[in-house]
Amino acid sequence: MEDLKARRYVMSLENKIEMDLRFLSDVHDEFRERCKMVAPGKPFPGDVVARVKRQYKEVRDRMAEIRAVQQLLRGKYRRVAKRNPLRDKKIDELGFAFKNHYSSFEFNLRAIERLKRKSEQEERKPQVLFRGHENNLKFDEVLKLLNPREGGYHSISVVFLKGDTASIEEIYKRGIRLGERGVFEKYRDDEIRMSFAHGKESESRRLQEVMGKLLQYEWVKLGKCAIYRVEEQRDLRKDVEGLLYRTLESMGNKELKVVR
Repeated sequence: MEDLKARRYVMSLENKIEMDLRFLSDVHDEFRERCKMVAPGKPFPGDVVARVKRQYKEVRDRMAEIRAVQQLLRGKYRRVAKRNPLRDKKIDELGFAFKNHYSSFEFNLRAIERLKRKSEQEERKPQVLFRGHENNLKFDEVLKLLNPREGGYHSISVVFLKGDTASIEEIYKRGIRLGERGVFEKYRDDEIRMSFAHGKESESRRLQEVMGKLLQYEWVKLGKCAIYRVEEQRDLRKDVEGLLYRTLESMGNKELKVVR
């Protein structure tokens, strides 16, 4: 009688293993593909991380349940339970596979978080638009005062002026009226960089008119100008230098373009 009860109980334990094993086999491919979705530089659904973690918790719970039942069968009920090496091998292989997929997922997730932190740190750094240290300090000081509601500046115009060496040298010699907080720098032999702080919107429009007229002088043989308007500090989170250079490359001689 006791043997019959033991065999019936062993049978229920065997069924439990089979059910858990079937579940693990059924979800394996889906879990693997979800883990592969999370990779640096690759867009993925916003809920996929939570779903992978939730699913892996269930996988671990099922695997722990299987291990607990195996321990019973190999210990207390070893006299009536039959060994099943093929099934045991499949359980071990699935356990290893799930662990491996999740380890790759965690590795990629950490890499994504590192890249995100690095990007956020880069965004918080002031952009170095000028060669001169004092010029960059002056630009950063104006940036901190960029708030018309609190009596600060309305906007800043960042100006890149490119041309032939002779024209740029002539512009540099003649100079441009900047105002107290402006920056004027000969960045290269063929390039001048400037920044202008504007107290009101009309000053920004006036600057565009002045730069447009400058390019039309006959002593400016080759020249073009790109302007980037900064109205709040987050406008400088973009690659302003790269954006202005790409704009200049697409422009013709004596042309002026306001990028923003």
